[in-house]
Amino acid sequence: MIGAPRRGPFAIGLDGEAALACTTALHLTLRGTPCLDFGTNTGLPENRRRAQRHRRLIELRRRESALHRGGQRALAQEKSIFGYLREFQAERLAVVVNMGRRTRRARLPTGFSWTVLDGVGPSAGQRVTSGELELPGCGWLVARAGAPQSRTLGGRGQRRATGR
Repeated sequence: MIGAPRRGPFAIGLDGEAALACTTALHLTLRGTPCLDFGTNTGLPENRRRAQRHRRLIELRRRESALHRGGQRALAQEKSIFGYLREFQAERLAVVVNMGRRTRRARLPTGFSWTVLDGVGPSAGQRVTSGELELPGCGWLVARAGAPQSRTLGGRGQRRATGR
């Protein structure tokens, strides 16, 4: 069941709907089998916007092999940001969630350009090349790694991938 916590990281300054959006994103992108309660146990009446968000995340999980078959590695982040990589074969997805109420800076692994697939804060299709972005309170994103970025070495035009 995903509900609106009365205690914990979402308790101060966030409405139940924002906390529910954040925890739903976690449930549908972490390893394991997600369990979503669409009934009245959440303490919040069902609404169209929430149902659309749930459908988008469920479809994303079905479409992206890394979210339902891949491994998971933690990403170092600053206070109140929870981040991890989901990887399967050549597919690499980053998930970052701001579990606080203030806007925070989140970091994506360097060496890749990232395309936002879904989230609250950054728009789907937005490209992140710097490795850092601002996430609003209870904002989250799922982003796909593109081809490794390259850099010129020694002035001779030789190029080398800098991905990790």
